[in-house]
Amino acid sequence: MIYVVDTNVISEIFKPKPHTNAIWWMQDHNENMYLNAITIHELNFGISLLPDGKRKKSHLDRLDAITRECSDRTLPFDAFSGYLSGQLFALARKKGRVGAVEDCMIAAICARHDATLATRNVKDFEVFGIDIVNPFDYESETMQRLRRKEAARDTE
Repeated sequence: MIYVVDTNVISEIFKPKPHTNAIWWMQDHNENMYLNAITIHELNFGISLLPDGKRKKSHLDRLDAITRECSDRTLPFDAFSGYLSGQLFALARKKGRVGAVEDCMIAAICARHDATLATRNVKDFEVFGIDIVNPFDYESETMQRLRRKEAARDTE
């Protein structure tokens, strides 16, 4: 299974205190995670808006490293993705949902590659009919085992 990672998931690694579930999810699914060109754009745009300083430089350096490290696992917005994006955007409009064009483009990349989108913004993407997972709701296998042990202890 291929997971396309949305901007709000990958941006967790830029935070001083990232959401634990999202980090666990990324660690557990690292081999199947793919970035996409739109997410790289959104991350770079956000960082570029920051005031000049250490934080901005640190984020740009981290984004540069991620972009280089994941270059072979970054899906493009190609001609067929553009074709699918037009259909998906029309579908959303017909349903009275007009979201960000970037979201539609990411959904099209997922559809093109038969991939599941990993995002916190489930509601924004449901209209596109793609498979979605929310890493922020993820519970690692280790945590599941701990919860089962706790539950078993509570029933004794």
